[in-house]
This record gives sequence, C-alpha cells and structure tokens, in this order.
Amino acid sequence: MSNIYSSGDIYVQPTGFGAWIRSPGVRETIESVLIAVLLALLFRFFEAEAYVIPTGSMAPDLQGRHIDVVCNECGYNILAGASKEQGRQVNRVVCPICQHPQTLRPGDRDNRPFSGDRILVSKFAYDFDAPDRWDVIVFKYPNNGKQNFIKRLIGLPDEGVLIEKGDIYAFDQPTQTFQDREICRKPPQKQKAMLQIVDDTDHIAKALLQAGWPSRWQQWNGQATDSDWKISEDLNRFSLNNPTDKTRWLRYRHLRPQKADWQSALGLNPPELPKRMQGEVPAGQLITDYYAYNDTPVNEAGDFSSYVGLHWVGDLAVEADVEVKSESGDLALELVEGGIKYRCTIDVSNGTTTFSWKNPFDEDSVVLQGTTSFQSPIKRPGKYDILFANTDNKLTLWVNNRFVGDCEYRRTGDVVPRWSKQDAGDAEPVGIGGRAIHLEVSRLQVMRDIYYTSKNLTRQTAIGEDNPSFEYDGFDGRNPRVISAIKRLFQQPWEWSGAAAERLFTSRNRDESFVFPLAENQYLPMGDNSPQSNDARTWDGARYIDGSYLLGEALFIYWPHAKTKPLPFWPNFERMKFIQ
Repeated sequence: MSNIYSSGDIYVQPTGFGAWIRSPGVRETIESVLIAVLLALLFRFFEAEAYVIPTGSMAPDLQGRHIDVVCNECGYNILAGASKEQGRQVNRVVCPICQHPQTLRPGDRDNRPFSGDRILVSKFAYDFDAPDRWDVIVFKYPNNGKQNFIKRLIGLPDEGVLIEKGDIYAFDQPTQTFQDREICRKPPQKQKAMLQIVDDTDHIAKALLQAGWPSRWQQWNGQATDSDWKISEDLNRFSLNNPTDKTRWLRYRHLRPQKADWQSALGLNPPELPKRMQGEVPAGQLITDYYAYNDTPVNEAGDFSSYVGLHWVGDLAVEADVEVKSESGDLALELVEGGIKYRCTIDVSNGTTTFSWKNPFDEDSVVLQGTTSFQSPIKRPGKYDILFANTDNKLTLWVNNRFVGDCEYRRTGDVVPRWSKQDAGDAEPVGIGGRAIHLEVSRLQVMRDIYYTSKNLTRQTAIGEDNPSFEYDGFDGRNPRVISAIKRLFQQPWEWSGAAAERLFTSRNRDESFVFPLAENQYLPMGDNSPQSNDARTWDGARYIDGSYLLGEALFIYWPHAKTKPLPFWPNFERMKFIQ
C-alpha cells in the first residue's frame, strides 16, 4: 500500500501537508535540491571559488573592465582598458592591427564598457603541491589583506630573479651565483597562450587598401619570375608554384600606419596614399612592446596615452594557414632576432622537420641544444595550421594546434637589431618560403612574446648628445623628445649600428643590483600587461608575497562578458576556456 507509514503496531494514513511532504516524489526532489546546495557550498568553500577580474593587469588574455568593439576599417576585435581604478572614460579606441582610431558613440549598447572575466579558482591547488613558475595565481595583496590580486607567478622561493631584455632569468641563491643565471623558458601551452598579436592578413583596412597601401608581406627586392609568390588583390591570400631548387621567400615588413596616414586615407575622396609610402616602400621598423589595450585616447580631442611601446621585441612567432598542393618539396618558416635567422624546414614528402640557424652578419654565435630534427604531421597534400615561435631562446612548432617539437639554444654576445644593404635582418623579421613546392597560404599572423620591464630601475641612459636622458625600462613617458627620438631610431634601420642605437639597446643589460632576491616561501608575481600592472616590481615595502597569502590557482574563464549580437546577453562561448 502506498503512502502508508508505520508507527509501532498501528498504521496511520497521513493527510494534508503531511501527506504532501511525505510523498516519495516530493521528498526525492527536496533531497536532491538539498544535496545540490550542499555540494555547491562544499565546491565553493573547499574546492573552487568564483572571482571577477576588475583590472587589465593580465590583459589581453584575461580581461578586466574594458571596451570591446569591432574596428570599422579592418574588422579586428579591439580590446581597450577601461578600469574604474584608473579613472578611464574611454571615448576612442585604436586598432592594434591597422592603427585606425575609432570614435565611440556614447550610449551605444555596443560601445559600453564590459565587466571583467569571471573565473574559477582552485582554492586547494597548492595545499599538496608547490606552485609552478608561469601559473596564474590569486593571492592576498600584502599591503591590503582585504584585496585579492591575480598575476602570473614569475619567481620561486630561494631564487634570485632578474628581468633583462624582456625575459626572465633566475638562479638558485643557496647554491649558485649571479653568473649562473639561466633564462626561464615557458612550457609550450603557456608559451602559445601568452603570445600577443602584431599583424593579421585577415584584417586589412578598407581605406588603406583603396589608397594603395602595400602588403606588409612581399618578396622584397626579388626579381619577378613565374615561380615567385603571387598576392591577391585584397592582400590576404598568397600562392607559390616554385619548381626550382631555390627557396622563394615571402617576408614581412612592419609598416605600421601613422596618424597622418589615416588623415590621407580618410580625408580625401578617393583615398590617397601618403607621401611617405609613395615610390619605394619604406624599410620595415622594429616590432615593439606596444599594447593596444593601453593605448587609448581618453578625450574627444583624441589625445593618446603616453605609452607607445619603446622596447624592441625580438621574440616573435608566425602562424600560417597553409594548403600544400604538391607531393614533395620544402616548406620553410623563418624568424629573425638580432640578425640571426632561425629556420624551421619541413620536407612535405615525409614530414621530416629540421630546426637550423644562419648568421649573415658573422658576429654572434648560436648553439642549438637537444633534438633539431623530428617528424611532423605535414605530409604531402593537405591543409595545415602551422605556428612557429622563437621565444625565451627556444624554437617551438605547433601543427593544427598540437605541439610537435621544440629545441632550446644558447646565444653569446649582445642581441641587438641588425640591418645591411645586403641583408635586411631585423627590418624583415618574419618569412615563409618554399622550394620545389606548390602551396597556398590563406592567412598569415605575426605575434610577439610578452616583454617584461623592470620598473624598479634608476639607471639613466642618453640616446644622443642633443636628447635628454631617460629611464629605459619604466621610462619617463612625459618627455616627448625622448619618445620621438626612440621612435625615429626604430624606423631607421641604417642607424641601428650607430653609437646612439648601441647605447640604447645595450642599456637593457643588467647587473646584480637589479636582482629580486627571494627567501624561503617567498614568491614574485607579475602581470602579463607589464606596462600597466601593479605587481611586485613596484610595491611599497616587500616586493614579494609570502606563501601564506596564496589563495589558489586560476583555472577557468567560465563567464566572460556576454555579447550583444545576435541577441543581447548572448554567451561568449569562444572565450570560455582553461587559463594558461
């Protein structure tokens, strides 16, 4: 008999609310809800907890409060910092690809600031295991225990940590000296996630294209033959049918549009190519640690922030969507740093892949360490997404978003940009080539590594007799003469071997006085957005966190800001991801 409950030897038939609450279906539902609530509480307090990122110190991969709009010239998705803590009322944004300044429309739903990413943090990640370098950690701010910070873990206990030329070096203080320091290399998954966009051929500005702006990718100074690279009219497709035994190279020049270029392209009908681009195409300028996230005009007059990227970044990566159309031949990718050409060559007949290097300037030497030849999945005709990177003195290859192989190297001598009339060197720092092969490329992207700066420096360096001195890392961005001088130097390759350039580039060398010393249970956290991160480099007092301040490891972006299209509050699924 259903709904009958035993009470001693007497059977009682419950009625009313008692009958309803004791119904098996209702009871099971209530028990399920209570268990779910209990599990949620246990998950929150004992396993993971949700946090909201308020600022852009980890941008662009982790986003705080920001503006998110599409460039109306090239279609690239622009991210611009709008943190309340920085008092940023953003009225205009700048595209990181085409440099087009775009005025925002007040009150427009698509132009309003979005809140920061919501993330899950594993609260017990470090209870049974020590943190690893490059983990993204959440911790209590040492100067305010009520405030939580999120940064990347850079320095470990008992280490001496050095920031030099944008990279991280460390040595074990109990057993080693400053001379024993080694560069800290990122594991492949971290390395890939931390790359910053520089150029993307899927995003070509319409007005610049109509004005005749040249492709940044060309076979520069090459003799036109039937076996050369062919470039589509919209500058985003490239094809090569080269039956010869000589490699044909398509190389990248960093032709960054300037404010005057946009005035010529948009201020005239039809658009007109600016004078500096008419005739011979200018030599490529250096790629810098420019962050479009930070470079935001903050008033109607269009005044830009002072940060324009004044540090040369030689750690680069290239990604290409390649369709191999022949059964054999060589596909090659090349990255240049300090005149050294680091090359990845793939024999498409069998997938054999080789890392090598060449120095046309005969000054510095490189020693490759480890495996320089391995097998890749690029075999015969097919479509492949290929990513080749040179960061932290390590060459790495991914194919179809899968890690394939890497090779570390050591380099001697000062790493400074090189150029000559015979070889463009760092003025053409990225290349893709083919020998005895037929292939098509539908997309080319150039990326750079994070460039860390030392804001604790006091050293001053002059770049010219008629220019004031400046602090190279953490420079005085308020001095327009200094900024102009550095930008001019970066745009003139023939000056890179001069005395002013030598003083500028070698000023990044560091001695023992710049080391961050860490003791037992002390950690050094820093933000990925190095120019605008309040982290251990600049804190008042101790420039580290004690292990007891660790709250956990950032795991997953479970709710980035929602989209406004195709419907309001549309989930932003593509940004829901594990945090690297």
